[in-house]
Amino acid sequence: MCPSQSADTSAPYIGFDITRVTPELLKSAAVMDDMDEALASIQTECGIESGDVAGLFFSGLEWSDDFGTPWSERGEAERLGWLVSYLDHECMYRKACDRS
Repeated sequence: MCPSQSADTSAPYIGFDITRVTPELLKSAAVMDDMDEALASIQTECGIESGDVAGLFFSGLEWSDDFGTPWSERGEAERLGWLVSYLDHECMYRKACDRS
């Protein structure tokens, strides 16, 4: 189930299963200083085969080297919040695909 949604979003035809995310997985990803490694650990567990949605979600000035705060300089609690928000975004994308 998506972190902030109640609908089942498991989509077997693309191998995506959000129910495989555990609090322990999120916490272990949040302590990683490399954002790509943190996301890859979650994506691998969920069967997410493409980083497209993550790339869109984590694009923008708040993530740029010139204007934003790098992942490695953000606290674990903030990282955890971003990971949960990213998973919500991934779920919304999957639901939109299911409707198509």
